[in-house]
Amino acid sequence: MRASVITTYLAATLANVASGAAISKHDLLDASNDHESAKEPVKKLIAEIQQGLIDELSKRGPDAACNLDKVVYRREYGDLTREERLDYVRAMQCMMDAPAKTPASVSPGAKNRFDDFVVTHIQQTFTAHYSGNFQAWHRWFMHSWEKALRDECGYKGYQPYWDWSKYAEAPQDSPIFNGEDDSMGGNGEYLPDFPNSVIVLPEGVTGDDIELPGASAAA
Repeated sequence: MRASVITTYLAATLANVASGAAISKHDLLDASNDHESAKEPVKKLIAEIQQGLIDELSKRGPDAACNLDKVVYRREYGDLTREERLDYVRAMQCMMDAPAKTPASVSPGAKNRFDDFVVTHIQQTFTAHYSGNFQAWHRWFMHSWEKALRDECGYKGYQPYWDWSKYAEAPQDSPIFNGEDDSMGGNGEYLPDFPNSVIVLPEGVTGDDIELPGASAAA
């Protein structure tokens, strides 16, 4: 039911886009010449889809399998509060501390629950990618990860996402990679003589091994 609602509104909104009703050709041409302007048509499209879903779900009664009260929201990492980000980092560390469920005969390198998901993604590479399974498989995969965080590690929120376009100019300054204790890690300690004959990184950006906050303590 939920998928059909999303599909209906996505199709309707994209049809409006194609006809010029929602986002004009002029908007798109202008956006192609400016990085910031390029975000606006996408934001407009997302807002229309979200509002359409809210309007539809608002009409449903409390006993419906999918209604507005049962919708969960996955937010951009930078939009989480500090407490919410710390809770996510704690849950990630919990998954890294928990023993793996993958048998050694399947993957001897899987040492913890985090590794279980890495192994699954690696082993399903050619069936979950380059095929019609891509979106459905990854939705299931992320739901399974999110459920493990909540059920096994007491995470209170839902899986956040990273809007890389917001930090494309300096990803190391984004809330998810700025090296603070509520981030997913930093850029490593700056090494002025870091050897790299292929990619030349600007001063202050290249670094040593990237570390997840608390990783040394967990190890």
